[in-house]
Amino acid sequence: VTGYGFDSTWDLNFHNYVTPQLADAADASRDMTAIAYAVTNNTLFNFSAGLNRVVFLESHDVVGDLNNGVRLPTAIDTNTPDSYRARKLSTLGAALTFTSPGVPMFFEGQEMLENQQFSSSRPVDWTKTNTYSRIVLLYHDLIHLRRNLDGDVPGLKGDQCSVFQMDNFNKLVAYRRWQSGATATNQDAIVVANFAGTTRSNYTLSFPRAGNWYVHFNSDSTNYGTDYGNVGTAQVTATGTPATVGITIGPYSALVLSQLPWPPQITLSQAGGGVTVSWPIAYAGWVLDSSRTLAGTPSPWVQVPTSQYQTNATTFFINST
Repeated sequence: VTGYGFDSTWDLNFHNYVTPQLADAADASRDMTAIAYAVTNNTLFNFSAGLNRVVFLESHDVVGDLNNGVRLPTAIDTNTPDSYRARKLSTLGAALTFTSPGVPMFFEGQEMLENQQFSSSRPVDWTKTNTYSRIVLLYHDLIHLRRNLDGDVPGLKGDQCSVFQMDNFNKLVAYRRWQSGATATNQDAIVVANFAGTTRSNYTLSFPRAGNWYVHFNSDSTNYGTDYGNVGTAQVTATGTPATVGITIGPYSALVLSQLPWPPQITLSQAGGGVTVSWPIAYAGWVLDSSRTLAGTPSPWVQVPTSQYQTNATTFFINST
């Protein structure tokens, strides 16, 4: 449909590149060049990926009964589509979809690990939102991340992408996302994806710049599976020229990092009898309330008990969550 004035079109081949790599029974057979190509290119029209494409792994055509389609978890593990391996690899595919350039789309049921073939005669089984509530949470967090609602991964909303590591031996891909023309140096997002069933410990990567990098998403978190390993640190530091860092990542997992911390680091300064509170970037989840009173229902302020006050004569502390 290019040439007809549309801003974006479905990238119908994305799943043809990615799904076979996720569904392959042997880790050694996974092709990272296919993954890298799918991330950085509009595979349907063979030009650079951007907001000109809608990127997805499942659709009514891909998983529907009219085309003998198969759901991704079933393609990964036909006999046990809710196994550890099926959950980990299918959500790795979700992480790839939400962090690749393009408009991400997921099909009804993906967010609750649906394994049944789509059919107009089969209603959605909403009980699976409870059965697989941790998978639902993972999709929720990926949406939150992709929309940059906390303001800590602006690069994921950018139009640029570059793969800087494609390791076909260790089955790992890493790429950088950013917005062309961005003036701030800390706007990049880094995505590291491990397509192997083994943990990579202290794996060396070259990052765009030195400094602290914060992990904002880890698909190996126990929030997403009671049998997951929660492997990976919350923060790494890149040093040297070029800047390198040792990353630890769990099996069949994805990490998303940026140089913007969350929660944001607040700076307070005092001058002329006034106190200035500042933070590095505007966060969508924050509301600034300048009221001096405890007005409102519910109250915008909560009085801190005096028992939580501390002072050393020059600094005043309040212990509060």
